[in-house]
Amino acid sequence: MIKRIEKILKSKGVDKYKIREINEEKYEAYYSLQKLEATRNTESLTYEVTIYLPLGENQMLGSASFNLPYTMTVNQIAKKVDEAISSAQIAVSPYYELVEGVGRKTFKDSFVLEKPLEEIDKVANIFFKESSENKKFNSLEVFYKQATIRLVNSKGVDYKKISSVIEIEAIPSYDGVKKEDPSNQKVELYKYYKYPTFDKEKMQKDAKEALSDVEKRFKAKKIDFKGKKNVILRDSDLNELVGSLISLYGYQAVFSKATDKKIGDVIQDAKRGYDKLTVTLMPGSKADRFDGDGVLLEKTIVLDKGVLASYFGNNQYAQYLGLKPTGNMRFRKLEKGKKSSAELKQEPHIEIISLSGIQVDPYADYIGGEVRLANYFDGEKSYPIFGFSFSGSLTESLKEISLSKETKKTTSYEMPSYALLKDLNIL
Repeated sequence: MIKRIEKILKSKGVDKYKIREINEEKYEAYYSLQKLEATRNTESLTYEVTIYLPLGENQMLGSASFNLPYTMTVNQIAKKVDEAISSAQIAVSPYYELVEGVGRKTFKDSFVLEKPLEEIDKVANIFFKESSENKKFNSLEVFYKQATIRLVNSKGVDYKKISSVIEIEAIPSYDGVKKEDPSNQKVELYKYYKYPTFDKEKMQKDAKEALSDVEKRFKAKKIDFKGKKNVILRDSDLNELVGSLISLYGYQAVFSKATDKKIGDVIQDAKRGYDKLTVTLMPGSKADRFDGDGVLLEKTIVLDKGVLASYFGNNQYAQYLGLKPTGNMRFRKLEKGKKSSAELKQEPHIEIISLSGIQVDPYADYIGGEVRLANYFDGEKSYPIFGFSFSGSLTESLKEISLSKETKKTTSYEMPSYALLKDLNIL
């Protein structure tokens, strides 16, 4: 099919292109009230094609993309190419060259479930075993995906990645309805998990935490205080904070002059005794070794102990800046801190369990968020709370940030499990 597409492209005068072949097999199981309701097995083979047209004596480059199912005929593909050629003359950017290939390469990081639906049921039961009479999973959806992605372009790129993953969408619930107190009602939360291996221990831990969180949501009290408090972020929100912080140092942001920071500038002026941020972008797995343009991915340290060590970004904007492309890397690693989680939690604090989304604005020097659920430790006892937001200065918060020694690794990041931010405004 790839050769067929290439032949049609060349017959139409298109000699700059990339083709992405996606072959995916998916096994799915759906559970309601912890009972299996349905299973499904699907296979798909699709092609994503992007064409590039040099315009104005190579001063500009037009581009357009389209998708093809493997069942399309030659005439149907040719029609799609004609439509893309017309579109590419409108969607125009400054000229740049496509990535040059270095021969055929295959990267693999997959695990095979011999009997996928039976193994999926084992995954579900790991979650269900942690439930109790009034604390269970109302809904659970488990997916096992195997994917082979091949990327080919007109300059010799021919790379393939083979990977597999288990994904879970869960709705844990806590039912507090009692005959003597009918005002108590059931509450639910939404949880999403992604596992690169069949990690039973990690699944058990996640199931326990999900059920614990939904119980806390049921028992949570509306906040009855305001003022300044220490706030602890969990790894997922810390990852969002880090992503927003370094976004200004991507090639596209630098090209558009969204930042005035230069390599070697201090980004985080940490006070003595607090943790300096070291942030690295890297491949997320053995299979995740090239991006959608064919750039081979390598570790890139963006922040080194609070200092800007490198810009980063894709092939197009790297060429505009005259820099080496690092590629589009989604996996972020923040180096761990000096204190244990127990040490971070010794003093009174609010530990965020669920946010509507952390808000970080380096331009406005702002950090904040609307809190759905949190734990409040007053120095003696801990209890769940909800119904408030927090805000503060991003610069001041980073001066006194403390990171835990313990870390958590997912398919998209490796972060300290907790980060303590001091004296944020509770609203």
